[in-house]
Amino acid sequence: MTAAQRWLLHAAFALAALTGLAVAVFKYFVTSDDPYSAVGSPWLPWSLGAHVVLTPLLVFTFGWVFTEHVLQKLKNGHAGRASGIATLVLLPASIVSGYLIQTTTGERTHALAVGCHLGTGAAVAVAWIVHLVRSRVTAARPGAGWTLVRRARAAGL
Repeated sequence: MTAAQRWLLHAAFALAALTGLAVAVFKYFVTSDDPYSAVGSPWLPWSLGAHVVLTPLLVFTFGWVFTEHVLQKLKNGHAGRASGIATLVLLPASIVSGYLIQTTTGERTHALAVGCHLGTGAAVAVAWIVHLVRSRVTAARPGAGWTLVRRARAAGL
């Protein structure tokens, strides 16, 4: 993965996570004093708009680095980092549920899509942060990321 790809991927993850967190906070934790207000905060429409506009950058960038980073790691047998695998599994669910929120019209389907998006979105953000931290630790101490894998293999697991 090139430095430009890495920078764009981390920036896209950060923008998606921060705008998603802002939407959740403004929608579920901020209430309005105005009884006629349709939203709890005047910042909700802005944060939602930012999330909807900026998150496709994450989808694009993840697709851009998929072959060079994800598939290469899986092919070379470096699939032991749970945070990367969690991101790989959860991100498509978060993407699909995000689109379903915008396109479903039934109340139950919409509520299910919202719940799935909140859960998978939060889990993807946590997995990405863990993956980022673990990659920095591994870069600082080569082989440090594989200590648990080696111990598990030695124990016969």
